Amino acid sequence: MEYILNEKNDKKITLKKFQNELLSMMKDIDKICVKNNIKYILYGSSVLGAVCYKGFRSCDDNISIAMTRDNYYKLIKALEHNSDYTAQSYELDKRYLVTGPAMKIRKLNTYVEEKNIFLNNKCSDCDGIYINVFIISNISRSKLIDFIVRYLNAFIALVIITFEFVEINPTLLKRLYKWNSKMYDKLNKKSNYIGEDITNFKSILKLNSYKYDDIFPSVKKKFCNTKFPIPHNSEKYLLKYFGYNYMDNLTENKKDFIHIKNVDLNITTEQQIKYIEVKKRKKLLKQIILFGLCLIIFSTILLAEFSFLLAGIGIMILGVALMILFNTKN
Repeated sequence: MEYILNEKNDKKITLKKFQNELLSMMKDIDKICVKNNIKYILYGSSVLGAVCYKGFRSCDDNISIAMTRDNYYKLIKALEHNSDYTAQSYELDKRYLVTGPAMKIRKLNTYVEEKNIFLNNKCSDCDGIYINVFIISNISRSKLIDFIVRYLNAFIALVIITFEFVEINPTLLKRLYKWNSKMYDKLNKKSNYIGEDITNFKSILKLNSYKYDDIFPSVKKKFCNTKFPIPHNSEKYLLKYFGYNYMDNLTENKKDFIHIKNVDLNITTEQQIKYIEVKKRKKLLKQIILFGLCLIIFSTILLAEFSFLLAGIGIMILGVALMILFNTKN
C-alpha cells in the first residue's frame, strides 16, 4: 500500500513519487559537485538507505549530504546562477534558520511544509522541496572539550530558536553562533578527528567523532538506479551515528518518521504568491500573539487599578490570534 503525502485538488502525491523527485534533484546536485570538483558524501539516514536498501528506506522523506567547510563555500558559489535550484543559507540570507542544516538546496516551482513548527522556513524566496547540506568540521580529540563547546553553542541555539518562534530575527546571536563554529573548526585544523559542525543543534545529542580516514576518501555506493559517494568506512560510521542496533532502523513505521505536512511538486507563480502571503499572515499573527503575552505579563507586574483591563485585553488578543493561526491553511 502506497503512503500518500498529499491528496487535494486532484493531485495525488505518494511517498514514492516524492522520493523519485528527491532522487532527480540529487542527480543534478551530484553533477554540479562533479563539475566544480566539490567533494561530498551522503549523510545520516541516507547512508543507511544506501548500505542496507541500495536506495531510500521505506520511511525516508529527505536526502542529506555533508562536506567540509571549503567544499561548502564552493557549492554556494556553484549554485549562484542556477535556474532550477536555489540555495538557502545564513551566508546568503540572514533570516535563515542556523540551528539545523547549514544549507538547504530547494527546487523552484515546488512547495513543502514541515510538521515541526520550529523548522518553518524563514526565507521568502522559495519554499520548495530540498536537499539538506551539513558541514563536517575539524573537532577536538578530547570528547570532553567537544561536549563543552557543543553545549555552550546549544545554549545560544535555544535562545535563537525562542526568538525565531515569535518571528524575531536575532542576527547578532546568529553571527556569534556561526563564528563559534568557524573558530572551533580552525583551532582544530591539525586534528585528525572530524564530526558534525557545532551549528547543528541536534549534534549535542550525538557526540559522534570520526577519524578522517573513516570518512574520506569517499566510496561510491549504489543508490536506486545510480551511485553516490558515502563514508569510506560506512559500517563504522553507521555504528557511531545510529548505535549498535542500527539495523533496527530498517523496520521503522512510516507514519512515525514522515516530516511533511503539505507538499506540491508543481506549482504556478500564482500559487507561489499565495503561499508567500499565507506565510506573511502567520508571521504577523505570531507577532500579535507576542504582543498579547507582553500585555498579560506587564499587567501582572504593574499591579495597578487598570491591570485587570490590560490582562483582559491581552488574553482577548492572544485568544483571537491563536484561533486564527490554528485555522489558517495554505
